[in-house]
Amino acid sequence: MKVIICGAGSVGMSIATYLEQGNNDIIVIDHNEDLLHSIGERHDIQTLLGHASDPNILKLAQADQTNVIIAVTPHDELNMMVCEVASALYNIPTKIARIRNQAYLHPQWKNIFSPDKLSIDVVISPEVEIAHLISRGFTVPGAFVARPLAQERLILIGTKCLPETPIVNTPISHICGIFPHLELSIAAIWRHGSLILPSTRERLLAGDDIYLLCRQRDTTEVMKAFGYYHQEKRRLLILGGGKIGCRLAEDIERHCPDTVIRIIEKDKQRCQHVSQKLKKSVVIEGDALDIDILKEADVDTIDTVIGVTDDDQVNTLGTLLAKYHEAKRGISLINSFSSLALVHSLGVDNVINPRMVTLSNILHHIRRAHVHNVFTLPDSAHEVIEVSIHENSTLSGSTIENFEVAGDLHVISVVRGEKVYFPPIDLTFERGDRVILGVANQWLQEIERLFFAKYT
Repeated sequence: MKVIICGAGSVGMSIATYLEQGNNDIIVIDHNEDLLHSIGERHDIQTLLGHASDPNILKLAQADQTNVIIAVTPHDELNMMVCEVASALYNIPTKIARIRNQAYLHPQWKNIFSPDKLSIDVVISPEVEIAHLISRGFTVPGAFVARPLAQERLILIGTKCLPETPIVNTPISHICGIFPHLELSIAAIWRHGSLILPSTRERLLAGDDIYLLCRQRDTTEVMKAFGYYHQEKRRLLILGGGKIGCRLAEDIERHCPDTVIRIIEKDKQRCQHVSQKLKKSVVIEGDALDIDILKEADVDTIDTVIGVTDDDQVNTLGTLLAKYHEAKRGISLINSFSSLALVHSLGVDNVINPRMVTLSNILHHIRRAHVHNVFTLPDSAHEVIEVSIHENSTLSGSTIENFEVAGDLHVISVVRGEKVYFPPIDLTFERGDRVILGVANQWLQEIERLFFAKYT
């Protein structure tokens, strides 16, 4: 696959380095020579100096032979123009643009991105995606991730393994023996800054962040088994009333109307704007690191505190301070990828990295047609993917046990017609199966070869 990435910032670089592992033909365009030099020094990736909307620059990048163009410059208007030029002059099949200005995404103007208006196939909005990710998790008590899979029949849940739950120090293979009425698979474990694709012999330890897969209808019972119970009325504290904080509060008001929401925002004008936009949430003007402000927000009654300001330190310290004053659970938005493991170790229950959220969404749209879902795991070196076995695949008839590779390739579940198999060790693959995999990045090219047998 030939891919042009417009914008060599943190997101553009993350996409480029990720796709590099799949032996894709990648070129990164930016007008900042220092950013391009940084990429060229550390990676075997082509770079091109210039403005990405310039037809001559796109010609030098061989746009006429390109499958996908991804515009992630800091400017929405430039990203839109890149896609327009790429379509009009070079007919690039898939055009993806990052759009951050919420005015463009308002329902009143949403038709601007319809096929007969702008030539953009996929619009990515990090703020919206992050708010949706957090709010979906909030709808499941005890979850920090809740990602529907298999046409919403299954759900991938991220949750913390509590010391008091019966499954602590229990091999994964014994979980269904303890809870015989439940069916689930453990997809991955995040432990002390390292990701594990577990075998059935692996034990779950207190403090592990675990990613499990179960049926949507069983969500409540599964979370009870892990020590989390539904509360009729929950209390949420959001640190930061920016785009993410405001959108998150809107989502929670819509989907969890009984939730009591408090927002702490430092900027007076922003406070007024957010107050006017939200229906029931209480907005408090002040510093998230001020103990008196936290007490005004009734921090000791809070079930979940979420730090989503534009400052990693405020998100981390504010969340920890709230937890110190009896808030039960803390989630922080952290932009610095190198800080993720450290923030976890300090006691923040979950960390969300905007680059990983954006990367997951972009990957979902540039994989083949038979890849239905992609979820990037915390180390960004592994992912959960949902893929169908193509009718021409040579994988049909082979056993799952022979297919798996310890530590790198793990079959989580197989959906066949109306049946779901957890975990499907004794199964053989059939054409049309929907397979949910935990996989290390270096195996992605092999996965495509096995599942598709030819390009589709």
